[in-house]
Amino acid sequence: MVLGMHRSGTSMIAQWLYRCGLHVGDRLLGPGKNNADGHFEDLDFVELHTKILQAHGLPESGLTDCAPRHLTDQEIEQIKELVESKKGQNDQWGWKDPRTCLFLETYRQMTGNDIKYLIVLRDYKIVIHSLFIRDFILFEKNVTKGFGRKRKFMWRMIKRNYYFKKLYKEKTAFYLRVWMRYNKALLQHIQAIDEDDFILINYQTLLNNQKSVYEYLTGNWSFNMNCFDFCKIYKDHLTTKKDEVDEFMKDKYLMQQANKLFNELTQYEFAVFEPAREAI
Repeated sequence: MVLGMHRSGTSMIAQWLYRCGLHVGDRLLGPGKNNADGHFEDLDFVELHTKILQAHGLPESGLTDCAPRHLTDQEIEQIKELVESKKGQNDQWGWKDPRTCLFLETYRQMTGNDIKYLIVLRDYKIVIHSLFIRDFILFEKNVTKGFGRKRKFMWRMIKRNYYFKKLYKEKTAFYLRVWMRYNKALLQHIQAIDEDDFILINYQTLLNNQKSVYEYLTGNWSFNMNCFDFCKIYKDHLTTKKDEVDEFMKDKYLMQQANKLFNELTQYEFAVFEPAREAI
């Protein structure tokens, strides 16, 4: 199970697993304007998670700082049936859908030690900026639709920066709460499972040390795969590296809490445990 907050690099890492030979779904969510190579999300899980979120009055995107509470017996059974169906079709398989983070307690209770978890962590400031840029591109497209050359020029010169800052201020705190919802769920999950059943990485881990990750997946977890060069997937020019959160975030206490959570999670990073695990 590939777990991580939206815009954390889970698509790149799921693509890497797919290129290495892991089955990640029969129907995969295809490319989008913000993800040209595809999302590598199993649509069977995406559609089920979306359906449950809608039934609980939550956005189907999963961008929420709330989690569905008290799933019905029918919803739990649907999740169980989907997992069992996938297990019956493939000896080794996996899936990636960020919304999975909102249902981790349910998955954990029904699967026990049957699933291994590849958890992806990314700094909240970069995630927020990436989410905002995606939203602002869509906002700008809708606003300037039908504009002639002169009006587009006036938009860029006069109004664009104003709306950029205005919307950034409006969305930053919400997206930070969403990031915290997802990553609190990941921390709770990590603390509830055996340390041998998960590794926590980011895309930089694969850029710098993909061999160790691959050897852990194939050695410790016994996956039968062929190592694909992650550098052939990674596109530096498309990766968000900057942020403007400090400028627009007013709730400094919330940022302190996010920093604390991020630091707690980094204690579980693969590089921290790697020497001990290799010595066993």
